[in-house]
Order: sequence, then C-alpha cells, then structure tokens
Amino acid sequence: MSRWEEICSSAALSGYTGYLQEKQGGESATMGVALFVKRQRGLRLVWRESRTRALLGALSFLDSCGQQQLLYISVCHLEGSPYRPSDRVSQIRSVLDRLQRHQADHGLGPGECPLLVVGDLNSGRADSICQLLHRGRLEGGSTCISPPHTVVTRTTLSHPFALEEAYSSADLDLAFTHKTPSGASTLDYLWYSSLLLSVVALYQPLCAKGRGLLSADQAMPNQLHPSDHLPIGAIFRLRDVEERCLETVREASQRQGAAPAERACLSEPVTVA
Repeated sequence: MSRWEEICSSAALSGYTGYLQEKQGGESATMGVALFVKRQRGLRLVWRESRTRALLGALSFLDSCGQQQLLYISVCHLEGSPYRPSDRVSQIRSVLDRLQRHQADHGLGPGECPLLVVGDLNSGRADSICQLLHRGRLEGGSTCISPPHTVVTRTTLSHPFALEEAYSSADLDLAFTHKTPSGASTLDYLWYSSLLLSVVALYQPLCAKGRGLLSADQAMPNQLHPSDHLPIGAIFRLRDVEERCLETVREASQRQGAAPAERACLSEPVTVA
C-alpha cells in the first residue's frame, strides 16, 4: 500500500474522496497537495487541474433550496526557498490567471462563483503574495521584505477576485503556523471570496495542551504536533442565499395562489480544513 493509499484509508478520512496533485515529468513526487471532498448527495468535483505548486478544482453542490452552486478552490504549496520570492509570485499569478480563464471559458464572471485559495504560501502577511491576493494588484518593481530589495515582478500584476483572509477578517491573527528551532512565522492561509462567502467558524490550531509551543524553546514537529505546520480550518456560508431562497418560495407560492412563506432556506456550510 502506498503512503497516499494509507492516508486515504485512514479512519479520519472515512466518507471522503481524495484527489492528489499530479506531478509532471521530472518533478519530485515526495511533496504535493491534495483535496478531500466529502461524499454526500449533490456534491461532486466537476473539474480539477494540477499546476506546478497547486491543485485547482471546481465543486458543484446543491444548497438547501435545491439550487446548484459552484465553488472554485486552489490548494497551494508555493516555493519554499526564501531566496526565490519571485517564483512564489509567479506561481500564485499562474493560479489566479488559470482560475479566471476557466471561469471565462464557461461563461462565468469572477464575481459569480465563490473562490477559496488555501494552503502553505510560504509568505508572511506583509509579503507580496498576501498584498496581491488582498489588494488585487501588485505594482511592477515591487520588492519583498526578505531578502530585502529583491524585485518580485517587473510588470504590474492584477486579478479580479475580491478576497479576504479568514483569520484576519475575524481579527484573529495567528501567532504562527510554522515553528522550527530557527524561528516562528505564519505561512498558511485561508483566502476566500468575501462578497460571496462569510466565515461561520474558525479552527483554533493551538489547543490547551499545545500552548507550550508559545515558549521560545519549543518547536515542531514534537509529540503533540507531528508536522512543522499547524493545521488551520474554517466553515464558510454562502452570502445572500436566504434572500434568493425566499424569493424562490414567494414566486412558487404566488404561482399556486397561496400566501408567500416568510421563511428563507439556509445555505449548506462549506468546511475547509
């Protein structure tokens, strides 16, 4: 049994289907990203594509009013070398461009379907990657914080998605998600379409037993945290679906000659971990 098969058959992932990033010729298969989709009625992966440092996908699902919705997602693990920040910028630009092209090919605008960009971006909150995701623009000639004065793009980059980071939007900035003997930093993020999704809940990665990590002499992996990264997660809900459902109920009631119902259907939450 391969390591991937062992992971997929674990009890923790019972009821989920796993999709592993496909590596191209010559690339190391020892590192990659994966997407796990819960097996439930009306939820299916309708598109996926592997990039050099990401796995892209589109999930079709039914909200509780029976309306079909589409969710785009990019699971990323960007270049880890601190001396190659321009590679990280190039990788996230490629991801955003491909998502936009796929939507356009199917007659969808960037504001019509919610989007999640999640994973290990190997960048701090003040670095170029987060600036581009949040502002939707990164000017040509921009430099990174570390190494200082290193130009990450010579041309201005932009994307049309309105994105916010889940923890930051809730004023819950994590102390770190990655901690080694050489230092601690936040490298992992959950970026989401803020106009189409709202954050319902956030996962607190440091439980009471793990708060010893806050001391300077503690690092990961250790007996409580088998990875050098902490897990993060969130539950999202579609915005304005209540109003759409209420309108559907009213129209159906009017066609039947009955008084419109005054209760809106709730959307199904989308969980990302």
